Amino acid sequence: MHYDEFKPSDLNLILITQNAKKFGIDFMSNPRTLELLFSKKYTKIAQPNLEALSRIFDVLDRIKQNSQLSNKP
Repeated sequence: MHYDEFKPSDLNLILITQNAKKFGIDFMSNPRTLELLFSKKYTKIAQPNLEALSRIFDVLDRIKQNSQLSNKP
């Protein structure tokens, strides 16, 4: 095995691990774990489920907007 196989390739992941170490967050200080978490995953979602997800996010967005409006002085 070569060292390059274990070396993190994404600068953002390196910065995250450095900050995690600084704040004592052990879970996020492992670059390989972060690479697995942030890697692209391809998931096929059926059209009816996509429409349902869209409706859920629309409702959540409206709730967020309404709560922000009601919190204004």
